[in-house]
Amino acid sequence: MDGHTRRQTERAELCGSGREVPYGPTDRKAVRTVIAESGVHINRGPKPTKMETYKQIVDEWLEKAPYSALRILEKLWEMEFDGCYSIVKAYMSSWKMDLNEKATV
Repeated sequence: MDGHTRRQTERAELCGSGREVPYGPTDRKAVRTVIAESGVHINRGPKPTKMETYKQIVDEWLEKAPYSALRILEKLWEMEFDGCYSIVKAYMSSWKMDLNEKATV
């Protein structure tokens, strides 16, 4: 393999001519440079969280009673939610901030 890893050799073969393909920590930087020079802007937008489908339900629960993030997580797990505590805690934090903004306005 001439000092190359199997993955590097496979990449070179996939690229066609079998020429050596740059592979390593500089690749990401090279790609960013080419994109920046081309003037193309890629806007991916926000990635939806696992909470998206459950936000309305959680809002209803929180309007009825002041549940903790742990209790909300347990109730969501009963509904086949596959997220974790940190996602629920982050949503609860933003929900409380919104509630405080409404109270002060």
